[in-house]
Order: sequence, then structure tokens, then C-alpha cells
Amino acid sequence: MHSSDKTNLTVDAIKIPKNLILICILVGVLIPYVARLPSIPTRGLEWLTDYLLDRVGFLFLTGLNLIPSGFLYVLGKSSEKKPLAFWVSIVFTAAYLIWAHGSVNLKSSSTASIALFFIPIYGVGAAFLGWVTGLLLNSILNTDRVRLWVVGVGSLVLLSCVLIVTIQKSVSVVTREEKFPIILIDDLQLSKKI
Repeated sequence: MHSSDKTNLTVDAIKIPKNLILICILVGVLIPYVARLPSIPTRGLEWLTDYLLDRVGFLFLTGLNLIPSGFLYVLGKSSEKKPLAFWVSIVFTAAYLIWAHGSVNLKSSSTASIALFFIPIYGVGAAFLGWVTGLLLNSILNTDRVRLWVVGVGSLVLLSCVLIVTIQKSVSVVTREEKFPIILIDDLQLSKKI
């Protein structure tokens, strides 16, 4: 393999993909569910099934999660000449969504589900922050090979850290919740006084 072939592979690996819309949709729609998977051993299967609502709820949640997907698509289209910015914004968005959806406990209070409205909106902020960081990295790093390494290693480090923090938070919450037993109304011995 010639050095020019290696350079072409590097450039091809970092450029904006042809199926940009599909990648953006997958990030927005699948990550909320994937983010719940690592905490299933500590919180149980209902941790995932909290997000598997009825048909209308599922479509509503999916529609909300398309907000960061649409923004990522716009960033991808505007990053044709500086694709590193797009890839860094994907990583930042994925990291934020994994942390947010992986740590929100919908059963903690009656208003906890409001977070499902704000997580996608804040995901847009994470995407924009990633895009700006990617533009800065693009101007600092001068070769595509170094850019590819930065995206690859940076993605692994950031996503691993986010997963570790999410799992640790989940374990600490479960230990705290175990101290307070749940008593159902049906279990109480109620008697009527005459």
C-alpha cells in the first residue's frame, strides 16, 4: 500500500458521510435507549422499560429526540470543508445524551418526566459546543491523520468516562434507595374504626 493510498483512506474516514441524515437520526433516536442499557444490572429491566412507552408516547419521545438529530444534520451540511467539526459535535452530543438519558430517573418524582423535554434541547447545545471545539481542533491540527486519531481516541476516552460516571451514579442511587423500603397501599393493614 502506497502512502498516498493511506492518505486517501484517512481523508475518506474523516469526511462527511453520504448517508448523513441516517447517522444523525440514529444518534438522536437510538442513544436514549442505548444509554439505559449499562444500568440494567443495578436498576433492573424496568429501567429500560420506563422508556418503552405506549405507541403514542414512543412516537412523542422519538420526535423530541429528533431535535438534536436535525441540528446535527445542519452542522454536518455546514461542515463540508471542515468535517472534524461535525465528528466532534457527534461525539459531544452522544456523550451528553448518554449521560442525561442514562441518569434520569423517571420514577424519582412526579415531575421527573419533564427532563425528557429538556434533554434534547440541551443536546443541541452540546452539539454546538462540539462543533465549535471541532472547528478549533481543525485549525490547530494540520494533517488528516492526526485529526482522525484525535477523533478516535477522544471519542473512546470521552464516551468511556461518561459511561463510567453514569454507571457509578446509578449504583450510588440504587444503594441509597435500598435503605428506604417501598410500601404499597395494598400491603398496609387498614382497619375501620366503628
